[in-house]
Amino acid sequence: MKLLRIFNKLKSVKNINVSTYNASLRVKKPYTVNGQTVYAYHYKGVDKNGNVVNIEYAPDGHPSNLGGNEPPHVKVQIKNKENQVVHNSKYFIESDSYRLKE
Repeated sequence: MKLLRIFNKLKSVKNINVSTYNASLRVKKPYTVNGQTVYAYHYKGVDKNGNVVNIEYAPDGHPSNLGGNEPPHVKVQIKNKENQVVHNSKYFIESDSYRLKE
């Protein structure tokens, strides 16, 4: 988990990873949070070793599987050919650190 100081850095991290892994948008998934519709964008790409890279960009956050809501974030997950996770990282905004649990 990495903390970023300002919100604009979150979009920069997403853009850098999308261009690095030549990822394309696969799904724009809508969620309802506090009566408003927010979106999480899912990108898919390939790294230089042929591993699949999944990038999730949620600029407004989204509901968590464990209940509650996740804060705005970028998640980068790399899986090898056997579908095992090789790398998993999440980027959050520093001001939302009180909402995070390790």
